Amino acid sequence: MMEISLEQITSRAISNYLRLYNPMGLRDSTIEKIEAYRLGSNHALNEFYLELAAIYRYLNHGNQLELLFDGSSHYDLFRVSWGECLMEWIDEFSLNETFLKAFLGATVYYQGEQSAELIRNRLRSFLNKRFQLKVYKNWGIREFEVA
Repeated sequence: MMEISLEQITSRAISNYLRLYNPMGLRDSTIEKIEAYRLGSNHALNEFYLELAAIYRYLNHGNQLELLFDGSSHYDLFRVSWGECLMEWIDEFSLNETFLKAFLGATVYYQGEQSAELIRNRLRSFLNKRFQLKVYKNWGIREFEVA
C-alpha cells in the first residue's frame, strides 16, 4: 500500500508544482526532467510517508471501534479515508514553497544518502510546524506549540 501511495503522492505533488509554477506549460530542461520523473527506489520519502500516517492515526483515533453496518471492513474504511486525506494534505502542502523544494529534492533531484538527512529534516520540520506535533520513534507523538 505504501508504494502505491508514494507514487500517487509524487504524481500529485509534481502536477501541483507544474500547475503553480508553470501554468503556461513552457518547456525547458528543468520542466522536462520534472515531468519525466517516475518514482523508483531512489528517493527519500519513506519516513515522510510513515510520519504522515502516524499523524493521521493520531488525529483520527476516534474511529477505531466504529461499528460498520454497510458490510465493509475497518481496513477498507481506513484505506479509503486515509487515501482521501493524504491527497488533500498533498494538495494543501503543495501550496507551500518550502514543502515543494524539499519534496522535489527528495524525488526528482535526489542525490543519494549525502543529501537524504537534510531532506528528511526539512520534511519533518514542515510537518512539525503544520500539525504542531512531533513524531518520536520511542515515545510516540507529542503536541507542542510553535512560537
